[in-house]
Amino acid sequence: MTQTDDDMPETLRRLAASAIEPNRLNLTEDERIAVATELYRLADAITIEPVTQGDLDAKRQALRRVAWLTQWLQRALLPPGQDGHKP
Repeated sequence: MTQTDDDMPETLRRLAASAIEPNRLNLTEDERIAVATELYRLADAITIEPVTQGDLDAKRQALRRVAWLTQWLQRALLPPGQDGHKP
C-alpha cells in the first residue's frame, strides 16, 4: 500500500466501510466489526499531527499497524484454503 500521508486516512476509512459488508471478507461478523473499528482508529491516529516525541512514536506505531493490517486483509480477501493456511 503506497499512500501519501494525506490520502491514507481516507483510504483507511473506505476500507473500514467495505470491511463491514457481509461476504466481502472471509471473516465472521465480529471479526469484520473489529477490523473496521481498528481501521477507523488507525485513520484517526495517523491524522493527528505529532507534537511530542510520544506523539511521533504513536504515529509511527500506527503506520506499522496499518501495514500489517492491510497485508492481513489481503489474505482475508482470499477464498478459504488459498491463504496458505489449512481450513
